[in-house]
Amino acid sequence: MGDGLRFFVLGRVSARCDGVEVDLGSPQQRATLAALLLGDGRRASLDSLVDALWGPVAPPTAPAVIRTYVSRLRAVLGAHAPSVIETTGRGYALSAVRLDLDEFRAGVSRARNLAAEGDVPRAVALLRQGLALWSGEPLEGVDAPFAGRQRAMLEELRLAALEECLALEVSCGAHREAAVELSVLMDRHPLRERLRELFMLALYRSGRRTEALEAYDAGRRLFADELGIDPGPGLREVHQRVLEDDRGLLPAPGSGAGGRPGQMAGSWTSPSQLPPVLPVFTGRAEELERLDALLADSAAEPHTTALVAIDGMSGVGKTTLAVRWAHRVADRFPDGRLYLDLRGFGGGGPAMGPAEALHALLVALGVPGNGVPEELAARTGLYRSLLSGRRVLVVLDNVSRAQDVGPLLPGHGGSCVVVTSRTCLAGLVAGHGARLLSLGLPSRADARTLFVSRVGAERAGREPEAVDAIVAGCGRLPQALAAVAAHTVSRCSFPLAQMAAELPTGPGGVSELGHRYDGALRDAFSWSFDRLSTPARHLLALLARRGDAEFSRSAAADLSGEPEDTAALLLAELADAQLLTEHLPGHHRLHAVVRVYAVEHGRGPGRPAPDRSAPSARTVGVVGSVPSR
Repeated sequence: MGDGLRFFVLGRVSARCDGVEVDLGSPQQRATLAALLLGDGRRASLDSLVDALWGPVAPPTAPAVIRTYVSRLRAVLGAHAPSVIETTGRGYALSAVRLDLDEFRAGVSRARNLAAEGDVPRAVALLRQGLALWSGEPLEGVDAPFAGRQRAMLEELRLAALEECLALEVSCGAHREAAVELSVLMDRHPLRERLRELFMLALYRSGRRTEALEAYDAGRRLFADELGIDPGPGLREVHQRVLEDDRGLLPAPGSGAGGRPGQMAGSWTSPSQLPPVLPVFTGRAEELERLDALLADSAAEPHTTALVAIDGMSGVGKTTLAVRWAHRVADRFPDGRLYLDLRGFGGGGPAMGPAEALHALLVALGVPGNGVPEELAARTGLYRSLLSGRRVLVVLDNVSRAQDVGPLLPGHGGSCVVVTSRTCLAGLVAGHGARLLSLGLPSRADARTLFVSRVGAERAGREPEAVDAIVAGCGRLPQALAAVAAHTVSRCSFPLAQMAAELPTGPGGVSELGHRYDGALRDAFSWSFDRLSTPARHLLALLARRGDAEFSRSAAADLSGEPEDTAALLLAELADAQLLTEHLPGHHRLHAVVRVYAVEHGRGPGRPAPDRSAPSARTVGVVGSVPSR
């Protein structure tokens, strides 16, 4: 019996049914299929397919051409498996697809579990089986704008698995065979330090100590000439131990010791701390694609750590997006996924400083609590030594200050750090080369989908106008919509029109919304509002009492009675706190929920404001930022 319809992207893009290749037609049709196969959830909108195939230079006829390609693909695939490509809204989705990439990822995952349990031979066998699925350059035959980015990510996935496999082979006594393969890989990827570490270890265990030292010297010169940097801590450690002829690098008889120098095979703690993904996540396709692109860009610089900072107003969905994307790319970080809430804006205790954060991260990486150094610098050094040459994803949630992030960054190669904050952390761009992504409100359609997904399509379909009123009343703010939806579900017999009519407005509205639906919503705004300087808080209250949510810089100056330069600084402080947006140069907008809160609390007491005579100007147009649209 045959194995049905299967798809392949780890080589030439193709499809086979019971071992016989299916004619997929023109290269552009293959590209369309590849974009669908690699889309999030095996789906893609018509617009994203157009962008994938043509980029910014798409012809006006592109949507019609895509429809033609899909129709032809349906015809050739439908003969083997009906309804493979389904229409979903303004896009398409693949159903019941068997893909070689999925088989590869599943095999790698099983291999990691076996290695953690100490079954190294079976883990190696599974990794080799998965690597055998690669039949050439991924996405071969596809020449489209999206292919280069995807190809780089797929190649990084393959190299990561190959490094894991070789490390296990070296650890279980196959160092002579591994040395041969590592020598070839070193020529192809001379800047990958983990490969050089493994090569040196394999040579040393094969009795080739001089060659191991020569491999280090060649790498040191290459890094200096090409990158202007020294080898990382992990590579330096191997060199020093080989130089000292440290017999501890040799496996104990029958122990299977090896792997990373100084550790037993399988002893690396690979944490998986990501919070669960919300089952009702909707929208944010453009933002997810930007994050994918940032990761692809970093893959071209394997010696660097990718750093992205997501900022946005309270309740807009920063953490939800970060966690969703982290799960989406988790397989590319086989050495661990760390998550830490720094509590920079209240909730769950006082803000967490770098020393406390590093203690938590080190314990998560397997360091005993009593083994964590006291000094911040020592903690940072240990943290970076542990992560050197590894691929770890770190999500730092609710960060209030850019300077708190620096000590938490891995020191060398392969890792990625995602930061979320209510403030624009422009200092991370200047100090650490971060890329910024400002998260705005979801579109009306996505906000509506978010609400409907929680209350149920059948109930929402009976009162579409009431749904629109609720979405508008919540200002499209995801946290407010989720809170109101939860309250609506608990009152299943109430008409949605009544729920819309009960939405609080006017003075006291946010407090009432918080007390009635979700206290976290009220608290979230209070922390941002109470951190403002007194002049900025006063200006926000004045602006909130205006009839119009949009205003110019000169209008703000007239309203406050301050010179325009001073008003500009106050507006910058409010923008940094994500309490207003500057949608055009010199033109600002207040969100409806912020306006209601500011009217309610503009004259009330708050926590002590920072001691400063004037706010600092917000960095605008920072190089490396990703503007929101």
